[in-house]
Amino acid sequence: YEQVFAKQVAGKGTADGLYAFSPQNKLYHDRQSFCHDYRLDAQKKNVFVMLHALNDHPHSHFRWLIFQDYYDWFIQTLRFAQSNRSVNWVFKQHPSIKYYVTRDVSFDSIFAGLPENIRYITEHDQIDTRSLAHCAGMVVTCIGSAGFELPAMAGIPSITAGDNCYTGLGFALEPRTKEEYFNILSNAYNIGRLAPEQQVRARAAYIHIYQFSRISMSACPILSLADEKDKNISSW
Repeated sequence: YEQVFAKQVAGKGTADGLYAFSPQNKLYHDRQSFCHDYRLDAQKKNVFVMLHALNDHPHSHFRWLIFQDYYDWFIQTLRFAQSNRSVNWVFKQHPSIKYYVTRDVSFDSIFAGLPENIRYITEHDQIDTRSLAHCAGMVVTCIGSAGFELPAMAGIPSITAGDNCYTGLGFALEPRTKEEYFNILSNAYNIGRLAPEQQVRARAAYIHIYQFSRISMSACPILSLADEKDKNISSW
């Protein structure tokens, strides 16, 4: 696991890892410093909501989602967070969001004027994902990699809102209805770290997903952001 994880941190794994562990991102080693910088109550648990790229094919992966799509999941989770002061809610923007431009959603506007226990980490103010091993008490995702990465990294419990490639492996909280999902969020302050055996399962999933299930695909070139925006890309 340590070898596979080191490869991911070095930017030699997935494209998202290249941005999630960028040297330009601040790395926190304790929750007190994080809470101080983001003006959060250090006595409360930090629940990180790991945002998806809203237009990254929300209807074409896996078998089901509790919510209509990533936006619906995000908005309903945010509304719940506004009414729940028992924990700190940290909405962390997707590390590769610059590749998924949306013109009809303004995150800055959505997060303006929210309660003091809600914070938004923008794409311009990212923190190293390894920080969550020290700062997070729980992570929330729809069908994202954070659902197995943080359990593997530090035994951080995760809740998922859809079917994943790691569903049923015994380490994530996997509600099947909105009622179950929000009941778990309501009890977030009581949910502790994973048992050692659960973390071992998460690490096994991490190795399989990032090492053994990967194949070389030379037919798909690696594109820069400038390449992605080329108006003539369809003529290549």
